[in-house]
Amino acid sequence: MTRISGSKHRIAGALAALCIVSYYLFLAGEGIGAYFSPDDLMNLYVCWQKPLVDVLKANLLFFTDFFRPAGALFYLEMYAIAGFHPMPFHIACTAISLFNLYLTYCVVKRLADSRELALLATLISAYHARFADLYYNIGTVYDLMCFSFFYGAFLYYMRIRQSGKALSALQILVCSVLYVAALNSKEMAVTLPIFIAAYEWFYHRPISWRILPVLTVITLLSIVGKYRGPDHMTLNPAYHPHISLRNYLNAFQIYSAKLFFREGWFTFGKGLALLLSLVAIAWLLKAPHLKLSFVIITCGILPVAFITERGAFVLYMPMVGWAMYGATILIRARDAVLPKTPLLAQAALFLAVMLWLGWVQRSHHESTWLANPNDKIQLVAEQMRRLNPTLPKASKILFLNDPFDIDEAWQMKGVLQLCYNDHDLDVQTLKRMNPAPNEAEVASFGYVFDYKNPDIVRVRP
Repeated sequence: MTRISGSKHRIAGALAALCIVSYYLFLAGEGIGAYFSPDDLMNLYVCWQKPLVDVLKANLLFFTDFFRPAGALFYLEMYAIAGFHPMPFHIACTAISLFNLYLTYCVVKRLADSRELALLATLISAYHARFADLYYNIGTVYDLMCFSFFYGAFLYYMRIRQSGKALSALQILVCSVLYVAALNSKEMAVTLPIFIAAYEWFYHRPISWRILPVLTVITLLSIVGKYRGPDHMTLNPAYHPHISLRNYLNAFQIYSAKLFFREGWFTFGKGLALLLSLVAIAWLLKAPHLKLSFVIITCGILPVAFITERGAFVLYMPMVGWAMYGATILIRARDAVLPKTPLLAQAALFLAVMLWLGWVQRSHHESTWLANPNDKIQLVAEQMRRLNPTLPKASKILFLNDPFDIDEAWQMKGVLQLCYNDHDLDVQTLKRMNPAPNEAEVASFGYVFDYKNPDIVRVRP
């Protein structure tokens, strides 16, 4: 009888996992058909200009001011495989997203010791309409990779500690390498030492602090590196921190409003009330995973709480805490009504949440990210490939006009150099040349094109 019951639960779990994947692909799958965004072009072009050896070196020397070297490695490798074609990039990002759903399930299951709660939390975190950048913009691969390495390191740590052992020197090294990879992906990873310290405090007696000094040193070196050097991040005012309790509470309110689709309604006072309610419920229910959920929710936004407001997708990593918290409350509420919960009741709750969330998320869905024939980057790439499938290396190209604005001057050069994989391609636009070229200088260009909205026209040869 027990064997039959266990088999039913395994089948139900497999069906739930299939539902989660289908749910994600139904809501986010169209992102695979999106084109390169301006951010994608900028990120890819900047990374493509860097030698591979420099990128590999930066991934080892994580304490330099090199901007997110793990993401740079992704761009270089994907470009080497796919060239300037967006779909393989989006497929790779989708694959990482699906892997992250599996990581979410594994992390929550270990924390809550419940397959049902882990599946429900994974469903809740699978898709959010305000995280549209994650599904349509390849530039958020930094967040996707950071999630993979961050929760990969956390899961690795938990598996060892739950076996009743302290980490060996080799295991500390493995965890540290994963942490460095997370930091090299995005700065959101700096909270890992806090998560591990909280996990030890809530789950283990006696507490083991062996790894924390190592992770703390890595964190400090990484932060110092980001604030020093000629290209450090805070040269951009949007990344210059203004640390205060007021700013943190304001950020918590802003990002909570985005999460619950209540921008404009969610005031500072309501945000504070939510924060106090979360901590009160977590400690009243005396569930360690609920307390850790609170830590993930509140500390997960620390890297963005003191800088200029970002898009809601920065909640991607803290979303694990929100999802685990929400799933716990839903299951506790059901169990209060149905103390004995047969498999059918578990399935009913799962399906009800999936259908309700699907309706809510779809009602806030944005389709403006999809590729369209008027996209300037796509227009240039596709029409130039059609007019000239190949170009000799280091060709000189003159455009009498182009579709980009003056402050986007680099984009024409960036698109064409990436299209033809040629660092030496010389691309000029007549309207941006100062002083204007004479006839002899114009004649020196082997290829001359004009832009007559919406078409690129070949003038010479």
